[in-house]
Amino acid sequence: VAGLSDVKTLIPVLEALGGRHAKYGVQAEHFGIVGQALLWTLEQGLGELWTAEVADAWSKTYATVQKVMEPALIKASKQVTVASLRGKGPMELVQTTWSLVVEDLDTHGVK
Repeated sequence: VAGLSDVKTLIPVLEALGGRHAKYGVQAEHFGIVGQALLWTLEQGLGELWTAEVADAWSKTYATVQKVMEPALIKASKQVTVASLRGKGPMELVQTTWSLVVEDLDTHGVK
């Protein structure tokens, strides 16, 4: 939170954080539930200080964090996956890479 005033410094930190999360098995769809949990926790902790303005500020902040971290996570996930393709047979390669194509299409809203 302290780094919010220095966006130029914060962006590479968030990108690196997003990339590291790929190694932990985090998937892009996890961002939504994490955001909901964060906002709920803040609401519970702040009580009556949780106003519409505070909720809006935190929602926008988390959306920005997600906007930076998610592409880095997706990129890193693909790199992790490339390493996991080594040594697979043709059928496994086709199945694994097709699932990545479908995931990428879903990420961009293509059905």
